[in-house]
Amino acid sequence: MTQVTITNKQNNEIITEGILGQDIEIVEGYYYFDPSKVDLSGLTIKKAAYFCPVKNSKCDYYFVSDATGNPVGREIAWVYPEISNNLFSSIAGKIGFYSKSSEQVQFSTNEIN
Repeated sequence: MTQVTITNKQNNEIITEGILGQDIEIVEGYYYFDPSKVDLSGLTIKKAAYFCPVKNSKCDYYFVSDATGNPVGREIAWVYPEISNNLFSSIAGKIGFYSKSSEQVQFSTNEIN
């Protein structure tokens, strides 16, 4: 089994962690986590930041927050609250993350038994 961990580089706190195929679904190369597995306390959300024509849905972006709650850098995650394209309905409400590290977060995988 593959465990995926995404850590905030500012404070080394885990933002999310889960097992591929159990807590995480890969769609279009991005990792979608069940929202119960994501700690949103250190993140800032920007509602309806983007409209995806393929999924026919608006998308909210999440940013790492600084000590005052202001967003830092570019988005690290996103969520499509509702998706009308049935091909992508399985990720509606799940929080998507890039499959690589950035200035704000560390993406890592680990094989576990």
